[in-house]
Amino acid sequence: AVATVTALAICNSRLLARAALHNQIPSVFSLSHRTLATPVFSVALHLVISMAYCFITSIQVIVTVLVIVSWWFYLLCFVGILLLRKRGTPSSTKFQIPILIPGFLPVFTLSLILSP
Repeated sequence: AVATVTALAICNSRLLARAALHNQIPSVFSLSHRTLATPVFSVALHLVISMAYCFITSIQVIVTVLVIVSWWFYLLCFVGILLLRKRGTPSSTKFQIPILIPGFLPVFTLSLILSP
């Protein structure tokens, strides 16, 4: 369980930092620590969301909470895909998935987040 929590925290904060580097979310989330290169504000946001869920429920459900937080970050990624499709794709892209798939994924992800 500890390895799952650690992996989710590391991966999700990096996803958020990459989205900030590509101007999909505010650029403050891409700021990194000087020596460790850790996205400081992304990790802080991940911690705040996790702690908010912990205060609502109990500390025993921390793994479940981090999975919910992971789905929030996946939702941000899917919305970023939709924004990229709206802006237009570069000419070097050889493969595009149909718009139905990135249009459905945010709805599916939100239903997983809101389901009990």
